[in-house]
Amino acid sequence: MLKRWWQDRKERRNERQRLALLEAALEVPVELRDLDHVHPIILPGEILDLDWVGPCIPINETPFALAWAEVRDGNAWTYVSFAMADWWNGKGLDWQRMAFQNLRNASELGANGEKLDCEGRPFMKVMLQADAFGPSRLLIPGLFQHELGAAYQVAIPERTCAVAHRSELTVSEASDVEGVIKGCFAHGTEPMSPERFHASTFWKPAIFGGW
Repeated sequence: MLKRWWQDRKERRNERQRLALLEAALEVPVELRDLDHVHPIILPGEILDLDWVGPCIPINETPFALAWAEVRDGNAWTYVSFAMADWWNGKGLDWQRMAFQNLRNASELGANGEKLDCEGRPFMKVMLQADAFGPSRLLIPGLFQHELGAAYQVAIPERTCAVAHRSELTVSEASDVEGVIKGCFAHGTEPMSPERFHASTFWKPAIFGGW
């Protein structure tokens, strides 16, 4: 009983700290926003049916949408508002292209986890980075093509986790991939979808946007 009370108290304190960071980020004037910290963010497609705060676009034949956020220390995100986008556009800044370049710069290693086959080659890549926008790496065209092949597939089972894997897997490898995707979807804090997609589905915003 005492242990549970202490855990609840700790969680409430962490939530207050997180909200304090978010509130502080919202107080920053538009002209002081730092484009070097803005990144594209993959969110549930439901935001397209809401009165979302800023620019967002659907990601083709997926249940996801693309928005943008300024990511500050401590993962305090401020989603790009229409006012912010209008201000940057008025300054002649190609802010979406700049945000995508920020993503590339933060994604040099691509994944932070992998599983290897019996010959020591990766058959699955996992993106669960400390910056909490691991799924955004799927937007980078051909990021894992060299290691996983041109037809590799991807999934976003949880809002901060993404998986990429070869299209052709052994029975054992397929079981491993299924376990990771279903495990993240079932036990993640913010489940997204256990569905899998051809990797190129997520490249279209960058390709069509000329990023």
